[in-house]
Amino acid sequence: MVRHLILMGLRGSGKSTLGRATASALAWPFVDLDDHTPKVLGETSVASAFSKHGQPAFRKAEASALEAVLRAATSPVVLALGGDTPPRPERTRCSSTRPSAARCWSISAQAKQRFAIASPKPTTPTAPA
Repeated sequence: MVRHLILMGLRGSGKSTLGRATASALAWPFVDLDDHTPKVLGETSVASAFSKHGQPAFRKAEASALEAVLRAATSPVVLALGGDTPPRPERTRCSSTRPSAARCWSISAQAKQRFAIASPKPTTPTAPA
């Protein structure tokens, strides 16, 4: 069974930044759901997918992208969810098809402040403010 590290948190809380650093430290691939969701709708960015297709279609594409990423991963990955992914019931249903396949971590808005984010390379935590 493949186990993944799934990062969830509010938009702008640092999931992608911390996910890249964590994946690098673990030598695991990093997957950002925001890179996959627009492709489901034939778009290249979250902004264009959301504006051209609307929120309901975007959320449905987000659920499809999450399911596809989890099914395709044959080795552990660090996965950053979209900012609105966790509270959506259809995402929970998708994740529950493989309940022991993931460890979920919630990223607080303060997490970014605890890490030096000057470069995409892994950094060490600094003391809390």
